[in-house]
Amino acid sequence: MLLRAKSAPISYSQCFSGRIQRDKVIADRAIAAHLFHIRHLTIIEPSKTMNPILQAMIAPAAPILESMHLDSRADHGCALPSDIFNGHAPRLHQLELWRIQIPWSAPILRGLTHLHIDNTHYHPRATDGDVTVYTEFFCALREMSALEDLYLSYCLPAEPRDTPSIQTVTLPRVQKLTLCSGFTVECAGVVKHLAILPSCDVTVDCGLLVFDSLHFQRIISFVKAHTLSAANQLPLLTLSLSTTQEYPSYEDPKWQLRFWAAGSSPDLAGLRQDQADLPSISVLAALHEEEVHSDLQLLFQSLPKDITRDLIVTPGCVFWTLTPEDWVFVLGEYTAVENMSVKAEAAHALCGALGIPRSGLPEGTEEVLLIHEQLFLRNLKRIEFEQVDFHHNYEMERLEDDEEHVVVGTRVYDMLKTSLSRRHAASDIPLTLFIRGCSIDPEQIRGLQEVAQVDWDLSQGPFQGH
Repeated sequence: MLLRAKSAPISYSQCFSGRIQRDKVIADRAIAAHLFHIRHLTIIEPSKTMNPILQAMIAPAAPILESMHLDSRADHGCALPSDIFNGHAPRLHQLELWRIQIPWSAPILRGLTHLHIDNTHYHPRATDGDVTVYTEFFCALREMSALEDLYLSYCLPAEPRDTPSIQTVTLPRVQKLTLCSGFTVECAGVVKHLAILPSCDVTVDCGLLVFDSLHFQRIISFVKAHTLSAANQLPLLTLSLSTTQEYPSYEDPKWQLRFWAAGSSPDLAGLRQDQADLPSISVLAALHEEEVHSDLQLLFQSLPKDITRDLIVTPGCVFWTLTPEDWVFVLGEYTAVENMSVKAEAAHALCGALGIPRSGLPEGTEEVLLIHEQLFLRNLKRIEFEQVDFHHNYEMERLEDDEEHVVVGTRVYDMLKTSLSRRHAASDIPLTLFIRGCSIDPEQIRGLQEVAQVDWDLSQGPFQGH
């Protein structure tokens, strides 16, 4: 096919070619001999086939090459020569590497608009905080001034113990930035030297192992600096808490914390949908399904409590294990929250938490008289409930007189009504409920209207009549 094309511009793709395995000596040089007229190049081969091909492409230039996709289907990966194409690929704008390392000093990086490096399933040997590698990485980013999309997974340099002086690197055109690492320290060591546009959508996937609160704090500092960088932004954040369990691309579930500027509008109704496509920063962290409470406690201790105005909690099966007391313990210090949106099962325990004092509720206590300062999320003004089954029987353990724990079921509606009654008696702050697509009946709505303002979409949900 290459011979038939002669000198016409072509797109060439090669994937697990058996014939090439048989004619290996010819195949190693075939692509290199035709680089002068290849515009788009895709090679998906195991490393034993890929490496000789890459070595053969060191000397010839690639004058019209615009995009290159290389995928080494092997655990031990490959390395792209730093002087590939003799450093001459002036039109190369898109480079995608899977399980292939590239030296940050490689000249072909400089003119890219899209760079995607994914070594998720191949973990290169750690650089052990090599000063040269760390410095070259930021020099390379500084020279890639045309970048619009940057995805780096398991290829971030480790920060040296004696950190060299690194001038902040501005990425003036990047609209989408993704950084992934198995270690929080690697992500933190990169983001602290970056400056990006407020319109850039950012994902930082940090840590599959032990939670590192010190370096996680550095990432949160980057979140605040970036999210609130626009001059017209109020110093307030919206925080969305969810998991990646609904995304099949993630083999292991993770916590997903998404941040964006809260803006000037105080009305939370519809926030979940209206803000879905807003540029934001997402921080992903390891989720341990047997330690959900501990995970959340560590995460929320490190987040900006004093400027989080809006809180969105999206359903995930891990939330089923949290009790009302767990939520109070995790979010008890978030006194700046004014707006909260909860969806589906995630709302069940939160309905009970709304009536528990920040200090907790003694076991066996049925009635409690609260004051405003004791309220959980005491400045809360608006709550949006979406797709919540208020008829659901939520089961909780209760301590009986004989000190035996028994499981008691309480309707979610009853939990909410009790909580709101306590809040209504303790605070002068009016509370507005937005009921959207929920399973609830008119009589229950009238009950809630006794203790709060209610904006109901008239939907009674799929469980009406139960």
